Amino acid sequence: MVYPIEGLTIAGPRRFPFGSVVILSDGRKFIIQDRLAKHFDNRFDIFVHSHKRARKLGIMKAEKVIVITKKN
Repeated sequence: MVYPIEGLTIAGPRRFPFGSVVILSDGRKFIIQDRLAKHFDNRFDIFVHSHKRARKLGIMKAEKVIVITKKN
């Protein structure tokens, strides 16, 4: 079991394996450690500790997202 860490953990679409690195257009890097519901497979969800903080951050759109996956 992996515990989520703010600033590191991101939930991603099912097409990317756990452990993939996600780099946003602003340079922030995250690791996919969780999954989204199937109907949200076109987005990423950055982990934050509180609902209040999530509401403050709101919905953000990145111009470009790079996903680096591990080869098995």
